Amino acid sequence: MNISRLYLKVELKLNIHINIIKLKKMNKKGFTLIELLVVIAIIGILASIVLVSLQGTRNRARDARVQTDIAQVRSVAETIYSSAGNYSTVCSNADINTTLNGDIVSQGGRNYACVKWDNNSGYCVTAQLSNDGYCCSDSALRSVCGSAAYANCVAARATSNNSACN
Repeated sequence: MNISRLYLKVELKLNIHINIIKLKKMNKKGFTLIELLVVIAIIGILASIVLVSLQGTRNRARDARVQTDIAQVRSVAETIYSSAGNYSTVCSNADINTTLNGDIVSQGGRNYACVKWDNNSGYCVTAQLSNDGYCCSDSALRSVCGSAAYANCVAARATSNNSACN
């Protein structure tokens, strides 16, 4: 009888241990709060890195649009020249002053300037980009972007120099 009692005791203890293990496994089905917080923190860090890297791309896209608008001013100015024979209304044209200048300002362009020569033989249009450089377009059909473009454009008025954007 001792053997059967011993067998029953071992079997009972074994069943108790098996039930305890099953209960422990059942309680381990989900994630702990700390595990969830760690995952959320990692996702937040990755998202902030992506947003910071996209800011430079946005600025370059805005600058590209300002450069395109400056080139568009040249197209409108050449249309004016072909119909009037001079650039007399370039800086007072509604398409340039309202539409294109408004778009340049909305894209972060600053210090927009339209300079017409006193004898109406030329013009220069410039705007400051978000990276503090300037973009310039003139009556010599030249478009230049750089740090000195604004000063060259404004200085060219005094000399009526058609190639203001150097």
